[in-house]
Amino acid sequence: MLRILSLAIFILILSACSNNLKPADTSKLVKAEFELSDTKVSLFLPPEASITTPPNSDITFIDFKPDSREQFKISLYQPTSPTNFNSRNSNQNLKFANGATLTYELLSYTEQGSGGPEASLLGSISFENATAIEVTCHIQQDVRKPDARWCVPYLHHLRTHNKT
Repeated sequence: MLRILSLAIFILILSACSNNLKPADTSKLVKAEFELSDTKVSLFLPPEASITTPPNSDITFIDFKPDSREQFKISLYQPTSPTNFNSRNSNQNLKFANGATLTYELLSYTEQGSGGPEASLLGSISFENATAIEVTCHIQQDVRKPDARWCVPYLHHLRTHNKT
């Protein structure tokens, strides 16, 4: 009986984790468009999210909770930026519905910050048109073990367009 209960709990947890990696429902999101170096990028985000691209920079910061102590942040980089992401060290891949592939690794921080434990996803998104964008997703939340993959449902909707 204990074995069956353990198996049922495992399947429930596995199913919950895989549901968190599906595309976000865009009905309550807004389409954001911005430039990342020589590439136009579009992405669906919650209305309260803020986007910042410093002048003359190859990086864009997206803050999902700008007025909160909790941190839910995405940073997008051109591959020429010094992000130190090395796909040879990544151990996970995820294919998006749009054909793009996210190659990533997860980092957890054992030291707890004042806002709770922290975790990050470091990765690279490769598109079929050979465009690549590097990504860092960061979370700091007052829960036992934050999941840095929280950003994946939004990244499913990431699109790149050539400047015209």
